[in-house]
Amino acid sequence: MIGLFPDPYPGEIFYSICARFADRAPYRSAYATLEALFGKRIRTIVELPGNLNYLVSILPPGSRYDVECFIRDHTLFPLYELFLPEERVKTIRNGMGIDRIHGSHLRVGAAAGIKANKYLMYCPLCVEEDRDNYGECYWHREHQVPGIKVCAEHSVWLEESNISTDELRKFISAEKAIKETISPLDKANKSFEYLRAIACDVQWVFREGKFHIQGDNAIRERYISALIKCGFSTYSGNVKTIQLVEAFTAHYPQDFLRELGCELEGRHKRNWVARISQAYQMQHPIRHLLMIQFLGLSTEEFFRSSNQSKPFGEGPWYCLNPICNGYKHATIKEIHIGVSRKKGRNPIATLECPSCGYTYCRVGPDRDEQDKYRGKVIRYGNQWDTQLKQLWIELS
Repeated sequence: MIGLFPDPYPGEIFYSICARFADRAPYRSAYATLEALFGKRIRTIVELPGNLNYLVSILPPGSRYDVECFIRDHTLFPLYELFLPEERVKTIRNGMGIDRIHGSHLRVGAAAGIKANKYLMYCPLCVEEDRDNYGECYWHREHQVPGIKVCAEHSVWLEESNISTDELRKFISAEKAIKETISPLDKANKSFEYLRAIACDVQWVFREGKFHIQGDNAIRERYISALIKCGFSTYSGNVKTIQLVEAFTAHYPQDFLRELGCELEGRHKRNWVARISQAYQMQHPIRHLLMIQFLGLSTEEFFRSSNQSKPFGEGPWYCLNPICNGYKHATIKEIHIGVSRKKGRNPIATLECPSCGYTYCRVGPDRDEQDKYRGKVIRYGNQWDTQLKQLWIELS
């Protein structure tokens, strides 16, 4: 059991908490510190640490910190998990507890093109505030996200420390590493506002976005909704890839994309913008943020707003056959959505009652509750035909 483990500061990355412990603990070497904290010598991974179960097990009785607390509030995983399937989220969370993090970077999309930070990063103004408020500075987790180059809190460029991320075999606190703080306030770089917007989105995720969208297709559905509004997708989900890629490359400067490792290469349908719009492969969260901002949304708007890619609402839908036992009841569980050629390419739905075969269509999107009770008949169905024949026989 260890008794000197420090309380985390707001927004402090897990590596930094351990580094402050190393400053206070009288261990003879970095390896001894690792063994004390994790029971063995492990690599001190900044983004996705492992073997957290062991550390939690040796904290003093009554400690309010558990594995979920460390992962949620002091690692980069909350940013990655927003864009991951539910099962993969569970697998990686479990792996961070029991030191099965090998390959996790691939599983979360961290290796998808974004240039990794070569050094631990810091904001000069955050350093000054930390020392005023806490008597020492610390490594902030949002500053360690690859691709983040601006402090969202102070709108200044981040600085590189002298702590390389290539071979982190020991914990080095920010207070020991950062001696001088020079705040570069030059915002003339035309990429500054793009980078600041990304930093603000990351900050929101870490501070407010502690949730996960359920369902493996949830992210794609939200993309389709945004793409429809911008004219890059049909209501049936067919993405206009060529137009999308051309508009994206016209929106962002090429040197800016190249600096992030997000340049577009290859054919229109094979680059990362095309793949991300079609939900192909894992992509780094920064790429998602670039796409979301291109579509005119903040990350908060993208996740908080209701998904509007369903122009006919949530099913099931109503049967409109007056002789069916399910008349005006929600008996239709599946619909086919196409595009109307006569009414401004609005969505058009075809609905068939499984009980009576009554089939109708209607042009969307629905604007009020009464829209659910209208439609143009395509087929009356077997039940209608059978009853019509019976009436004909009775009247003849």
